[in-house]
Order: sequence, then structure tokens, then C-alpha cells
Amino acid sequence: MALRIRATRNQAEFADALGAIGHYFGGDWKPDDLERFARLLPFERTHAAFDGTAVVGGAAAFPLELSVPGAQVPC
Repeated sequence: MALRIRATRNQAEFADALGAIGHYFGGDWKPDDLERFARLLPFERTHAAFDGTAVVGGAAAFPLELSVPGAQVPC
């Protein structure tokens, strides 16, 4: 079966994607960690790789601002 990659749509998918990302770094997420990340990282910026209904990978990008001369721009 081909993998499907898309943005997470709900808290469960978000948690599974972060679990996969944590696995890459040897970490284990706790419920408090997930709540903290959910405040900083929107679902649409968190992607999951699905094999059927199982999340087998994840990637995310925090929304940040970059200071440049005279302004701040999204990055």
C-alpha cells in the first residue's frame, strides 16, 4: 500500500505524528508535552505519513518570525 502524507486534522492524528517525530529523536511524549506543542504548533503545520490508518512518520514546522531590517517577516 502506498503511503499518504497530509496535514493532521485532529488531536489524535497530531499526537500520533508527534509520537513518530519523538521516536526519531529517542523521546517519549507525555500528555503535558502534547498540550504545550498544540499551543505552539498548528495542526496544518504538522504532517503525518499514513500507512492505511496507522501513522508511520511525521514532520512539523513551527511558525516563527524573522527580524530583518525594518520589519519582522514570517518564516
